[in-house]
Amino acid sequence: MFFNLNGKRALVTGAASGIGLAVARRFEAAGANVIYTDLPDAAPDGVTEDAYRQLDVTDQVALQRLAAEIEGSKLDILVSNAGIALEEGVLAQSDVEAVRKIVEVNLIGGMLVMKHLAPQVRDGGSIICTASAAAALAMPEFGAYAASKSGVTGLVRVGAVELGARGVRVNAVCPGTIETPMTDASSNEGKFTKQVCALNRIGRTSDLVGLYHFLASDESAYLTGQSLYVDGGLSAGYPQHMIDAVMS
Repeated sequence: MFFNLNGKRALVTGAASGIGLAVARRFEAAGANVIYTDLPDAAPDGVTEDAYRQLDVTDQVALQRLAAEIEGSKLDILVSNAGIALEEGVLAQSDVEAVRKIVEVNLIGGMLVMKHLAPQVRDGGSIICTASAAAALAMPEFGAYAASKSGVTGLVRVGAVELGARGVRVNAVCPGTIETPMTDASSNEGKFTKQVCALNRIGRTSDLVGLYHFLASDESAYLTGQSLYVDGGLSAGYPQHMIDAVMS
């Protein structure tokens, strides 16, 4: 079987729902032993309490405790996926508290996960960070979110250079709009995505998990420092119907 994860140990942050949950389940289906982590006290449906750890990625003490727990057995795969999106407003009227929270979770939280858990990834392992297509696209009222996710792609490049000597690969997946508990096809973001992306639809977690699976596997042994966009063509350019509408 290609992308075999039998015997590998993985940890996924933000794994109680959405992309993180789908990725963790995909890894399990491929044979990995997965540790699910997220904010809620209880494990998500279908996940045993033994496989779940409550974790706030901005809490260094909690991360240190988790690192100590897994130190003896190490990780083969680390997925830094936890993140949030909040209403910000345009830059000139931005909600500063929302901006601080977004940066604290998405960027600083991602740095802290790397700081405390990357040393627990064994030589030759894989680290995958969830960034966003917003890292490369300008959208009104998403300033802090775009900045935080752009920062994640920078962390990935630095991590790839710093950890390469151990054979540890560090890459980012940059999703477009994905249908999750945070976003659905009927939302304004979902409707907008359908109009502007080349494939004319909002994405699904099933569109993403194959790339995470590949990056986690030994098949991606020479791929590192990259940010890979899975956005239905959103970042590729304007679809013909939009050009026609503007030019008519």
